[in-house]
Amino acid sequence: MTVDDGGHRCAVRMDDPTVGILIPAGVWCRLTDFAPDTLCLAVASQPYDATGYINTYEDFLREAKETKGEK
Repeated sequence: MTVDDGGHRCAVRMDDPTVGILIPAGVWCRLTDFAPDTLCLAVASQPYDATGYINTYEDFLREAKETKGEK
């Protein structure tokens, strides 16, 4: 997977079934290259609400810049 906060990007290889990753709000995550029989489990503290999410990377970068006070 790739995680990106709008300023830094990091690739994370998830190859150990005993390891998880916490992705905080404001971090873009892209999941790719799943091996056969792989499971991706997402846990959230609130019910899903589509209006609370950014759905394109371009919109994410724009929001990240605004949050950091950049233009």
